[in-house]
Amino acid sequence: LPSKLPEPEYEEGAIVRRASQLKANLRFGKRRWRVPEAFRGELLAIRPLATDGQFGVYFGAHQIASIDLRGDAK
Repeated sequence: LPSKLPEPEYEEGAIVRRASQLKANLRFGKRRWRVPEAFRGELLAIRPLATDGQFGVYFGAHQIASIDLRGDAK
């Protein structure tokens, strides 16, 4: 196996963010969101889910976390 796997490729127009190396988080919707530690420094995609204001965070084809922007509404 290679020492580092190639980065996943995401569809054109996808919302793509790189997780922080230090704290395993990413910026989306005016704040930072935690992702699992195993994904520090990895390229991740953010896709809308069926419920308004909810998004899935994906590594390749696998959802690894969720974001719920509905709690930010004031």
